[in-house]
Amino acid sequence: MPSGTLISTGMFIPEGEDEIGVLNLRAGVTSWLDLGFGYTVESKKLIWSVRLQLLAEEESSWRPGVILGTGSVQIGGSDQSVFIQLTKALDFSEKFSARFSFGIASLLPDLDQGYFLANLTMTVTERWSPFLSYDGRDFHVGLSWLPNDQLFIAVLLVEMKTPSVLVGYRWIF
Repeated sequence: MPSGTLISTGMFIPEGEDEIGVLNLRAGVTSWLDLGFGYTVESKKLIWSVRLQLLAEEESSWRPGVILGTGSVQIGGSDQSVFIQLTKALDFSEKFSARFSFGIASLLPDLDQGYFLANLTMTVTERWSPFLSYDGRDFHVGLSWLPNDQLFIAVLLVEMKTPSVLVGYRWIF
C-alpha cells in the first residue's frame, strides 16, 4: 500500500457460517509498511495487521515482491495469522493485467500448522476485476468494481457458496 494511503472496508456476509461482517482500517505508513486493525461483528474480535514488504517487486523482470505480515487471511473469518507471500503483477496490455500471490500462513499463537494461500486478480478493463482466492480453507470467487479512484465495491461467493458484499474507500494524503 502506498505511503499516505488510508483504506477502510466493510464486508457483509448475511448468511455466513463463521462471521456476518468484518470491518477494517489500514494505513500505508511508508512504502514498505502498512498497519491496521479489524473488527469481526459476530465473534466480536479485534484483529490487528502489520504488513512489511521485505522485497519490492521489480516490474521490468520476473522478480516478485515478498511480504511478511500478520492479520486475518481467511476471507470472512476472525483468525489472527502470520504469513509470508510472493506477489507479482504482469501487464499483458494497457487494459489487461494479472496479479498473482502465493504464500503460507499459520494461525497465531499456534505456529505448528501451516496452510497454503493463493490469489489471482485479473484486470479486464480499467474498472472491473474478477478474482479467485484460496485462504487455506476454501476457494472464493468474486468481481470488483471501481466506480471512481476512491470507492471500490466487490461481490463474492465466500467458500464458493455464500454471497457477500465488500465496500471500501481509499483516502490519499
